[in-house]
Amino acid sequence: MFRGTLKEIKAKLRKHLKVLEEEGIVSKDDGYQGIITSVAKDICNRNKYRQIQIKELQMFKSTKQRLDEKIKYLDEKIKSYEEYIQTCLDKHNTGQKKQKKSSNRGIQLKSKKSIRYTAAKLREKGVLIEVEGLPDGQFKNAQFEICPTDVHGVFLVKGKFMGVEMETINIDIQDLLKRQFEGATIMDIFGTAKVNVNLLLFLLNKKFYCKH
Repeated sequence: MFRGTLKEIKAKLRKHLKVLEEEGIVSKDDGYQGIITSVAKDICNRNKYRQIQIKELQMFKSTKQRLDEKIKYLDEKIKSYEEYIQTCLDKHNTGQKKQKKSSNRGIQLKSKKSIRYTAAKLREKGVLIEVEGLPDGQFKNAQFEICPTDVHGVFLVKGKFMGVEMETINIDIQDLLKRQFEGATIMDIFGTAKVNVNLLLFLLNKKFYCKH
């Protein structure tokens, strides 16, 4: 910034303008219009950049607000889910504490016998959605055996094809309840089969549990 009297400032300006003219940046012939235009553009661009910065700042603030709201929503959902699972666990263990038997959501295990269904029958019930790589004509030869384990709420599921056992997995009712709560309607088993979570829960409750 120039300091001094008006006369001194004019002298300094003339000196600097002369240097710029020697460098071919400005010309006295057009009244130094080049530098005037350059300063004007700089002022305009500065305002333009300031507006862009203001918009970006507003966008960042809006994004942060949405993220804060999303975090709050997820925290509330996690808390709700934990309370839901705890309630299910409390109901699930009620019958066992009183009668030393497995229970599910306050209902007593009525049978520990295995149940067997062909893949075709489970698909007919809507429980089984698909088995990767298994042609429709072979669904009658694939069989699923389900039986309770010694751990309450946990079931052993065996996959067989033409009587030969292929794979075995454990399915926990609490895991099914968790998926149901989270809105997951489909679950993979054996890495190749897809089952309907809600209908599988319904089948397990119907076949293995009865109300007190």
